[in-house]
Amino acid sequence: METILTLTYVAICIAVFKIFRIPVNQWTLATAALGGIFGLSLLFIAMAYNHPFSTNARIYYTVTPILPAVRGRVIEVPVEDRTNQHLEVGEVLFKIDPKPYEYTVAEKKAGLADAEANVAQLKASVDQATATTGKAKAQLQLSQENYDAQATLFQKNVVAKATLDTASGKAGGGRGCCYRRSGPAGVWRNSRR
Repeated sequence: METILTLTYVAICIAVFKIFRIPVNQWTLATAALGGIFGLSLLFIAMAYNHPFSTNARIYYTVTPILPAVRGRVIEVPVEDRTNQHLEVGEVLFKIDPKPYEYTVAEKKAGLADAEANVAQLKASVDQATATTGKAKAQLQLSQENYDAQATLFQKNVVAKATLDTASGKAGGGRGCCYRRSGPAGVWRNSRR
């Protein structure tokens, strides 16, 4: 603005010198120059004094926020040198450091492998417990059949009571402390409460 006003003053001075045929000498040029300096200085000071001013200024500009789906440190910006240029769909804007996510994936894979190993171990334990249960049931059935046979022989007075008590102890021993014999036929009942 100041440049335009200065050039306008110079153009007016040249026009005045030409139209009014003022002789060009050191006194007329000095008067025009000093008058211009003084007049333009006052004009510039008045403009600066009356210029709108605010300590609370706002600058408006268009911004397109880019929010990635994951958090992390940006390690590369391939489009940094293409400021204010059109970008194609699918073009990589920035790359996020993949190391924290790779560590998490490795940790989860290790947890999965550990869980799969535990599954195999637990299946082996279940198989072993099933085999032990089957063996105990077979022993119980054998002891019960032996007792029933001894009880039948005792009722017919073929064997002594001691033999029946021995068979009774073997049949009860397979059931543990939670079963008791009741009745003459040797029926076993759960005594656990």
